[in-house]
Amino acid sequence: MSILTEMEVLQKLKESLEAEGYTVNINPRGMDVPSFLGSLSPDAIAKRGERKLLIEVLSRSRDSQAKLERFRAAIAGHSDWTFLPVWTSGQTVPSTLEPPTQSAIRKKFGEIEALKLGGFLVPAFLAQWSLFEAISRRYMPDQLARYQTPKTLVEKVASMALITNQEASRLRKLIKLRNQAVHGQLDVEVTKNDVAEFDKLLRDLEVTR
Repeated sequence: MSILTEMEVLQKLKESLEAEGYTVNINPRGMDVPSFLGSLSPDAIAKRGERKLLIEVLSRSRDSQAKLERFRAAIAGHSDWTFLPVWTSGQTVPSTLEPPTQSAIRKKFGEIEALKLGGFLVPAFLAQWSLFEAISRRYMPDQLARYQTPKTLVEKVASMALITNQEASRLRKLIKLRNQAVHGQLDVEVTKNDVAEFDKLLRDLEVTR
């Protein structure tokens, strides 16, 4: 087990939020910071539609408690913003990532299905990428013991013949779409067919497992 640094905490939170369809800005400055915060500078800001989060990494100390109160006072009256404190004192994580449980995979499939039914195709698509890596980790726990870039992930899974060459080719094309959505291209278009094809691939991969 190893203690997480503040930046590691932010990076892991960023990946998690992006998989849920948020656009995340770490260490925002200038016009990116809401004026009502005054001299306060959050560690990160996350946005998804009308949902907006102010994120601050805090440790269990008197200074952090004072900062917490300042953020809460500043955000009062701004109902369109939510303050998300992330406490890190003593926080540890395994040096490697564990494969997900079957129940966790089923739950994620359900969340994706709800997003699809609601017409939220971009969040569903991003969540599918997260699930793709999670299911793949069950096949290759050692090779995928750490976070993977989408390109590396596809190549590793294809090299083990867990997906067909055609599926690998399709995923390589979808990587660009995924990166555009993750990195703030708000007009990116994910089609029902994109999500449906990815869904079939994920379910085939899970059945094989």
